[in-house]
Amino acid sequence: MIKFDTKRRLIFYYLKGSIFYFILSAVFSTLVSFLDLVSPKIISFVVDSIIGSETPELSPFAMRLVAMGGGISTLRMKPLILALAAAAVGICAAFCRYCFRSFNARGAEHFVERMRNELFHHILYLPYTWLSQNSTGDIIQRCTSDVQTIKRFVSEQLTALVRTIILIILAVAFMAGINQKIMLVCIAFIPIVVGYSLFFHSRIGSAFRKADIEEGRLSAIAQENLTGVRVVRAFGRELYERERFETQNESYSNYWIHLFRLMSAFWTSGDVLTCLQVLTVVIIGSVFCVQGQLTAGEFIALNSYNLMLTWPVRMLGRVISEMSKAGISLERLRYIMNSKPETHPDITVPIPENGEIIFDHVTFSYDNNPDGAEAAMKFSPMYPSISFPARQ
Repeated sequence: MIKFDTKRRLIFYYLKGSIFYFILSAVFSTLVSFLDLVSPKIISFVVDSIIGSETPELSPFAMRLVAMGGGISTLRMKPLILALAAAAVGICAAFCRYCFRSFNARGAEHFVERMRNELFHHILYLPYTWLSQNSTGDIIQRCTSDVQTIKRFVSEQLTALVRTIILIILAVAFMAGINQKIMLVCIAFIPIVVGYSLFFHSRIGSAFRKADIEEGRLSAIAQENLTGVRVVRAFGRELYERERFETQNESYSNYWIHLFRLMSAFWTSGDVLTCLQVLTVVIIGSVFCVQGQLTAGEFIALNSYNLMLTWPVRMLGRVISEMSKAGISLERLRYIMNSKPETHPDITVPIPENGEIIFDHVTFSYDNNPDGAEAAMKFSPMYPSISFPARQ
């Protein structure tokens, strides 16, 4: 039996067989981020140097590409070349985005398939005492809802985290090449977003844990009534079971309402900060344009990069908040995987050849309850051996 000391070890255990797909999706995600940042650069070049008369400030590689297109004078006469270049960048970005989503979906399905198989295999060998101590509804909830929570985190947030970090780095680098002051203004908002995300992290995690537990209890009540519906009908307990389910359902709904309030406050704070960041860059950029420190093309490019930067920064905050949910679900699955399975000793018992079945000094108990064992011991001295002879 493998002992999962940490949640990290458990998630890497489940990632066997699918991690290669996630690596490929991260590579194509990086290419998408880079290609998305090229388009504003082309727009800036067209506005300043093709429509306008500004001297372009491009990298040596970009200047070689302009030379291959015939130079600025040729491009002014044939703007279709730049349109085709922008279309080519868009097509390459679309292809990379398709590969990213395809490999990510394949990795996610392999990942969740392995999780379900390993959980089901492990539960089959757990002792009856463990199964009696944990309700069936809660076990099902762990194997369905918690599995989906972990899948969403790995396939959506965790893979997007790589793209987010790379996109932030590239966007900041592109902005620094245009105007470092505005770049510093944009960077100043990143610690604020990370800070308020960490503030909500523990609160969202605690609320999600309680909602998860209540969902397990609700599933347990539904499972008990569906499997024992004949007993409920026979004893006329429909009204009692309905009230019990509605009470638990109300409690479950209240916990989720509290969780959604926290999530609403979290996303509203992000919206306010995003709007404030965009407004600040527009105001400062407009002032710099009036002062002649920025050209019109550079101002357009900076606003494009700023808009591209706001979503990754918010995504970084979302990853932090979703991490709390995934951590709770991983802990609930780790509880199952760390439960010790039942072992059966390899003892060979000779089969009697007389064809008789004998119960000799048999005892029993319910969950190690001594009352059951004492009752069996009282029965045993009177009938120390019960024999069923074979048919002639």
